[in-house]
Amino acid sequence: MIGIIRKMFSKKLDTSRFLETYAGKKITITRKSEGAMHYDGEPEHMGIELIATVDPGILNVIVPENFKG
Repeated sequence: MIGIIRKMFSKKLDTSRFLETYAGKKITITRKSEGAMHYDGEPEHMGIELIATVDPGILNVIVPENFKG
């Protein structure tokens, strides 16, 4: 657990063997059973199917001019 926290704060979480990343406008996750999860850092109880969608233009991100992402 400490390793994951360290990676999160050092912006290297994507290198964790415990993390899978996906890209898309709509992602559906089907679990074996309903239960607890964290959604944006908040604990929630959710069902078997989880659907995440991205609404274009909703999130504005400010980065320095010299940012090389």
